[in-house]
Order: sequence, then structure tokens, then C-alpha cells
Amino acid sequence: MKTASLLAFLLLLGSGGYAVADERPLIWQPARNSDTSYTARIGARMPTSFSPAAGVELGMVTSDSGALVDMPMAAWSDVTLREDATAASTTSRAAGARFEPRRGNASLTLNYYEKYIATPAIDIERRNAYSVRYDGSDARWKGMEASQSIRVSQVRSGTSAFVKASAADGFEAISLNVGLEQKLGENFSFTASARRRSHADERSVAMRANYSFRW
Repeated sequence: MKTASLLAFLLLLGSGGYAVADERPLIWQPARNSDTSYTARIGARMPTSFSPAAGVELGMVTSDSGALVDMPMAAWSDVTLREDATAASTTSRAAGARFEPRRGNASLTLNYYEKYIATPAIDIERRNAYSVRYDGSDARWKGMEASQSIRVSQVRSGTSAFVKASAADGFEAISLNVGLEQKLGENFSFTASARRRSHADERSVAMRANYSFRW
């Protein structure tokens, strides 16, 4: 039963890519978080002011041997606070909430996104995210978590370089992730990255191939 459930979920997620309908009400976002963790976000977006959206997030966590360990579930929602677009740039601000009924955990998040054309051949993207979490086991709100990333992309070749920094637990836990991504056509991409966690003195290197499609 565990093996069948895992295979079904892997088939659902494909190779760790995503599918999302940006301009339609349906939201479908499978993701591979790690070698043993997978999620699928399902929901709908209303074509009204602030573009409110809501749905559920289904997950699967396995052991290194592939045995099923957990299947978390959460409810989520988000709204678009502001969105501006010009010929040379795009900016947006959004707020979201997430709640895990089984554990009683919750989170509130504020996201900022900006993309602009630096030159005819170079695009630059910047993302900021700030969140606070409620720990159901401790029955209290945790400290703020913050992350920021910058991606520089060469439009013609499909090559991009990115840097992401994040901090949590009152900025005592800091991690840095740098990498390169190469797009191979409309649907395939290959990513190589290196990550360091200063609080745990941990370093890791990862390579991943992704497949994505949208409708």
C-alpha cells in the first residue's frame, strides 16, 4: 500500500515540475521539495478585485528507502495587493495564509516580486518574502522569517544565475543558495546549485532536471 501510494504521487508530480494556469481560475502546482518530500497545491482563483485564491495543499514525505512517513495536508489562501506592469517592468505584492488543521500550525506571508529589462538581452528578477509562523505544539507565534533572491537571465540563451539568502529564528539561522539554470526549450530546464547553512555549518550541492507545462 505504501509503495502504491508513493508511485501514484510520483506519477502525479511527474519529474518535479509544475503546472499552473495563471490566467484561468484553476490552480494546480505540483512540486518536489526534496528527494523525500513532495507537495501538490490545488485551488481556484476568483476573477475579481485583489484576485483572491484558496485551496488545499497535499503532501507526501517518505523515508530514504521509499516508505511512506507522512501525508500532511493544509488549507491556503492568498490575495494580490498590488500589481503594476509597463513595457520594461512588472511588480506585484501579495499576502497569503496557510493552516495545517492536524498540527494546528499556521503562517502569514507577505511577498514582493519585481522583474525588469536591464538591457535588450538581460532580465533581472527580485523576490522578497516575509512570514511569521504559529506553532501549534507550543501554542505561540514564532519569530519572523525573511528571504530575498535575485535572478539574472540571458533572454536568448535561456541561461540564468541566481542568489537566494534566507534567515529564520531571529536571524540566528541563515542560509545562502547560489546556482545556475539552463532552459532547454519551453518545458525543460536543468539547475545546479550550492547551499550553505551557517548555523549548522552545513554545505550541499544539488543538480536537478525539471519539466513544466501550463494550460
